[in-house]
Amino acid sequence: MFICREGFHRARPCISPQHHVAARIQNNHKHINAAVFNKSAGMTLLECIIAVFLITMAFASILSVYPLLYRQSTQSRNKFIAVAVANGLLEAVRAYSYNAPLPPELKKPREYEQVIEGVRTKVVYTVKSIDFEPSNPSGKGPDPKSYTCRVKVVIEWEEGTGASSSMKRETFTATGTKSR
Repeated sequence: MFICREGFHRARPCISPQHHVAARIQNNHKHINAAVFNKSAGMTLLECIIAVFLITMAFASILSVYPLLYRQSTQSRNKFIAVAVANGLLEAVRAYSYNAPLPPELKKPREYEQVIEGVRTKVVYTVKSIDFEPSNPSGKGPDPKSYTCRVKVVIEWEEGTGASSSMKRETFTATGTKSR
């Protein structure tokens, strides 16, 4: 017989030293069970209601921001296409000879179809004006006496669908130079 020095048996004789390991494991299980089944541990109904409320508010705020982000994404795509159209017009104006009149095809509206999240939309870009500075007396071309002139192209298009947001007209102005 062994004398227990661990204090488990209050100095009573012990069967073997391995008994101390078994006693420790048994004591640990008692502490774990007390923590798991304790009435004060865990969430109360009020805490659950508050947690559900906070999660609902976070989800609602994310959903309320989504239409704004969708609209901004669409507007940036439309502006990107408008920049491309205006730069293409500037290059077309530069391609013609200096004193030649511009063909009427340059001022025709351009229609672009884009697919945004599976929805096809058509946006019409109209050429509001092509101005030269200095210009000839008619105002439709560059001044024949100057060697360079500034070209200003103004593009206009409509934003919005009319259903969820109001239709508003947007414009973009691009400038460049044309030389002889």
